[in-house]
Amino acid sequence: MMGLDRQRLNEDIAAGIYQCAPEAQKSTGRFWDKPDLCGLFLYAFLLRVYGAQGETATKPRERKPAISKKVAGMYACKVAEALRSDRPEGSDRIDLPLSGFNDDWIANKYDQPPAFFAGEVGSEIATICFSLTGIQAATDAKLADWSGESA
Repeated sequence: MMGLDRQRLNEDIAAGIYQCAPEAQKSTGRFWDKPDLCGLFLYAFLLRVYGAQGETATKPRERKPAISKKVAGMYACKVAEALRSDRPEGSDRIDLPLSGFNDDWIANKYDQPPAFFAGEVGSEIATICFSLTGIQAATDAKLADWSGESA
């Protein structure tokens, strides 16, 4: 699923690492809607690019993770939350100020500079931005590829 091993993902969910997965139903499993899948896509992307199993590592123990699963899960859940929210018209990005808490975001537009404050949370040094439209497009392309349709 989205490039993740299902067993490892279920372990991450059970351990509270990936906290925004839909509840598992007894007879049907989990129903992942579009925001859920976008969050999952970002989680897989962050682990692939910045995790210990990164694509550029040549030996299993050679690469140390630049981002933990817990942090990747937090960002993925914030993206899913933003996709479900009533964002201002035209906002296609969220910015998360790197304040040490990193749990508050603000909707923004591509043509606007990064926001370093979201509500009461802020950083004068750094913020991280996620393209909601880019994540949605990449998720749509992955789903179309799986279904055999063209994106």
